[in-house]
Amino acid sequence: MNNVLVIGSGVMGSGIAQLLSINKIKTTITDISIENLNRSKEKILFNLDSLLKKSIITNNQKNISIKNISFVKKLDEKINHF
Repeated sequence: MNNVLVIGSGVMGSGIAQLLSINKIKTTITDISIENLNRSKEKILFNLDSLLKKSIITNNQKNISIKNISFVKKLDEKINHF
């Protein structure tokens, strides 16, 4: 599995995307709402920072995760990374 599309950027979608991206899987999150995508992005960054502070992940893992997640409103639009 090299690439995953997560449909929906709510709690479950964001959590799935975060877990996949930490494990070096390119992940795209899509949602019908830009606001939801922005909240998802903020939540993932907050979670990654929390995991880093607790020494559960390294700074390198955080950076890998950020590089592996992209957010799109429409499936046919250009992918927007962090």
